[in-house]
Amino acid sequence: LCFTTNSNERVVIDQNGHVTMPNQPAFSAQATLGSGMVTISAGAVATVVLATEIFDQNSDYSTSSYAFTAPVTGKYQLQGHLRINNMDTSANYYLLWIVTSNRNYYQIIDPDGFDSVPGFFTLDISVLADMDANDTAELKIQQDGGSTSSTYDGGVGSNGFSGYLVA
Repeated sequence: LCFTTNSNERVVIDQNGHVTMPNQPAFSAQATLGSGMVTISAGAVATVVLATEIFDQNSDYSTSSYAFTAPVTGKYQLQGHLRINNMDTSANYYLLWIVTSNRNYYQIIDPDGFDSVPGFFTLDISVLADMDANDTAELKIQQDGGSTSSTYDGGVGSNGFSGYLVA
């Protein structure tokens, strides 16, 4: 069974009952391989540079602004992960944010608890976000305080931002 508009498949139900929707908003982006280290400046909030699309099913993710734009109002599952290198244990905290037009979501860590500077540490965040049509979502990082800046790298799989329309 196939539902189409203007000769384009919109919903397909195969003989086993599997449903596919080729234009359902879904994206996955990562850092560009070999892009080098990106500095996380102490005290600043920065958008995470994720310029390589693994997939972008409805062309809603921008590889120049690193933002997802919701094409329709709905509930979106969004998730991000970022590997921080040489986390500064004297920093007050690190925040990994998913910033949407409606609200901000974050995961926080206080690195004072480490006995020594970790060579790397991965922050993860996952949210079910209520987004209106044309709202945007971005993955951001903040290092508050500390005596040195940290970095993240362009290693494939080390960093990513993805999402899809749930309902």
